[in-house]
Formats: sequence, structure tokens, C-alpha cells
Amino acid sequence: TLYKLASYTVRDVQYAIFNKGYSIGALLKECPTAPAGSEPDPILRRVKGVLNHPIGDYAVQPRVATFAAQGITMAHYMEGAAYTVGPTQNISIGLSSVVRAMGGEVLCDATVEKIIIENDRAVGVLVRNTSVGKHGSLTEIRARNVVCATSVFNLYQNLMPQEHPVVQEFNN
Repeated sequence: TLYKLASYTVRDVQYAIFNKGYSIGALLKECPTAPAGSEPDPILRRVKGVLNHPIGDYAVQPRVATFAAQGITMAHYMEGAAYTVGPTQNISIGLSSVVRAMGGEVLCDATVEKIIIENDRAVGVLVRNTSVGKHGSLTEIRARNVVCATSVFNLYQNLMPQEHPVVQEFNN
């Protein structure tokens, strides 16, 4: 169950627990725990260990971060941590340089509006330039591979065509 929900946001996991009947124990079985002595209840220690993470690691509030990202981030900090030399933007600058060196493109100020599906395969995305607001121009980008870095809920509710069989199955 944890693997199935790994890319869900915390809100998605809450929905699964409260509306789909998943067990909190099953979800938290392999998650990191808060330090011993901080909470006598082992389940609450696991919940605290997952939810009390440094927000700055991926620049979003816990409610919109994926369940797996929170667990992995907390596991990283359980044994101590390090920090970057210079601004943290150096990480994204370095990564974008690698992507460009490999022939890829890096878009800034762009929001994916839709994933383009053809013959049951993602073949591209429709993006909007958000530097000019909600009325920015739409651009179609086609690719051999499309990687989704959002929650499953956002993927199926907002980015994929609602009539797609996988979306229908998810909604049921």
C-alpha cells in the first residue's frame, strides 16, 4: 500500500485513509520516526517523523508535498545533514546545465496545462508561459519521454483527459 501511495501528496494520503479504508499502520510501517522520547505512541511518532520536515528542501508546504518526498527527506535528516556552498539556486543551475548538455531543454516560468496522450501514450505537454500571468501563450512540446513530477491526484484530475480509461479507473 505504501508503494502505491508513494507519489500521492499528503492530502491524497489523507483521502485514501479516510475514504478508501487504507490503514494508517500499513502506510506508516516503513516511514521514519520522530526521536524516541518525543512521543510515547509509536504511530504518532511515525506521523510526526513524516510531517515535521524542513519545508525548504523542496519549497512547498507539507500539504502539497508527496508522501514519499516527506518520508525520504526525514530519513535523510535522521542521521544529520549538510548544506550547499552558496545559494541553493546553484543546485538547479547545475542540474539545468546537465540537462542542456544532454540535449534537453529547461523551461522557466512555465506551467503544464495538459499532458498530450496519443494511442495510450504520453507524447508531450501543453505549457503556458506564466511570466505574463494566466493569459500567457500556450506552447505544445513533444517528447519521446514525458516525466510527471506532480501528485497522482493532480495528474489524473487536472492534467490527463478525463475520458481516458486510466483516469476513469482512478476516479472509481
